Amino acid sequence: MATQAKNQVGGDLAGRDIDKSVTNYYEAPSRTPEVMRRLIAQFKEEYKNNRQVTELIERLEHFSSNVDDDGVVIGLETKLVDGGYSAYIGYANSVKEAFAKKLMKYQFYESAQQIYAYVLADIFSKYHTKVYPLINAGSPPEDVLAAVSDSIVDPLIERLGENVLCLYADEINGALYFLTGNCHIKWV
Repeated sequence: MATQAKNQVGGDLAGRDIDKSVTNYYEAPSRTPEVMRRLIAQFKEEYKNNRQVTELIERLEHFSSNVDDDGVVIGLETKLVDGGYSAYIGYANSVKEAFAKKLMKYQFYESAQQIYAYVLADIFSKYHTKVYPLINAGSPPEDVLAAVSDSIVDPLIERLGENVLCLYADEINGALYFLTGNCHIKWV
């Protein structure tokens, strides 16, 4: 034991080591894009004041309509069967229906329409750049569906931030099948 009697110290005094390390804690940057934060705030205001609109915005209308060039509508089931995903038909129909119901529930709020258009555009884009190349390369369904989850669903949930429309993974998958049913996405 050390004795420290009658010491005059102008700084730190210790019997051993002095740890002066500084730990800074920073909040991780938000992965929610500014546009989404703005739409969330706008939706809260519109919902609180029941400010509704009567028409769909053009972008959402585009994704909600069939874009098949030859005018022949091939249903979701046929598209999945043709692509080798027949085992997922029940799931696809169920989550597509859940997504469509949620879309209808909030369709009269302009900001909700913008959020849905953002979600559908993101799915459409990521599908064509991250998932469809795997299908073209002949990847097995489990790899393709893992890419859907890793490249589309999980990142989108994170970017939704506060998620005021309560869009969960199954409904985001439903949006993918909604786009499939409207011929925006193909599985062969």
